[in-house]
Amino acid sequence: MAREQLKKLGYKADVVADGRQAVEATKSGDYDLVLMDCQMPEMDGYEATRLIRRSSQAQIPIIALTASAMAPDKERCINEGMNDYLAKPVELGALAEMLAKWLPALGADGAKGLCEIDSGAARREVFDADALLKRLMGDRALAEIVIDGCLKDLPTQLKSLRWRVGAADIAGVRLQAHALKGAAATVGAEELSAVALEMERAAAGGQLAQCDELLTRAVREFERLEQVLESAGWISVSAAEKD
Repeated sequence: MAREQLKKLGYKADVVADGRQAVEATKSGDYDLVLMDCQMPEMDGYEATRLIRRSSQAQIPIIALTASAMAPDKERCINEGMNDYLAKPVELGALAEMLAKWLPALGADGAKGLCEIDSGAARREVFDADALLKRLMGDRALAEIVIDGCLKDLPTQLKSLRWRVGAADIAGVRLQAHALKGAAATVGAEELSAVALEMERAAAGGQLAQCDELLTRAVREFERLEQVLESAGWISVSAAEKD
């Protein structure tokens, strides 16, 4: 999602899998800015930021990507050495403004004001097409790319969750549920994202049995998502078929 958004805004980006790889990538000096996910395997974004700040690339702008917009999380991002933060799922307009702010020489003119963010509460939906299109400034072709990528990735995440629950890996369940929450929110799958959030909180409280129950709900919500996308014409029948 982020890579396609950056491409649309005219930026070139490379993607790495974890914080350790991010630290190594910045050593090349080829990058002008880092979009840093806060929660990653191997090394999280906070530790990666600390290491970058002690390296030869200490001045590179680092923008946190966080699934939480709570004040303590924002404060931690700044205290750990990040320059700014964006809440996930990231609005294209907000991303454009952030890049223009920290890369004024490279950012496109008129980036500000590209998209208003609706802060009003809304009823959760299986699939919120309007929210997804708004996030992508009405670009349906880009939305279809995002949906296709998510439909390929979400089953893998659910399988990983099932394995972690079966192995009683409560820490792994929390981390995978967090990832599922963000992925579902990105594509506009509000109900699935909400279930993943419940699972993340249950795992944080050590409630493995509840996580197992929530996993069943998550699988059911994914199936509903496929059905809604198919009926609304976002995917073909074959794309919705399971392995």
